[in-house]
Amino acid sequence: MAYKIDYLVPQRVLTLLAYGTVEAVDFETLHLDSFRLIDEGSAPVHTISLIDPQTKYEKNLTTLIEMLKGPAKLHPDAGWVVQVSEQPVHRFIANLTFQAVYKNARFHTVKSLREALEFLVDRDTTLAGLDIEAALAQYAAWQAVTVS
Repeated sequence: MAYKIDYLVPQRVLTLLAYGTVEAVDFETLHLDSFRLIDEGSAPVHTISLIDPQTKYEKNLTTLIEMLKGPAKLHPDAGWVVQVSEQPVHRFIANLTFQAVYKNARFHTVKSLREALEFLVDRDTTLAGLDIEAALAQYAAWQAVTVS
């Protein structure tokens, strides 16, 4: 799996873009990168996870859950994790596996990045001044990855 992760809103909202084929080895690196970035942030640090529609997953649910587990707990400064996918199956799998792995975690699925940003602004009053249009434009420039 290839991925990019960085702050969309400095020190507050991480954006993760995943694409390609999901493999177990990539999750360890992804978790290390996300923990490092959350350490640099200001709590709570929310994560918006965007999954390319062409992403391929492990077909065995038990193996998939083991892959997604990563650390036993979320980072203590983690805020909401918002999964973005237009695919209902992706949202269902994400919801099922995330809730199975991390009990009582703040997790939500939406269809678009705009919905994710609106959701976070609605839940976190410190993001009330966020310019969603500017954030969307920033993401479009940042995304500049050829997804194959």
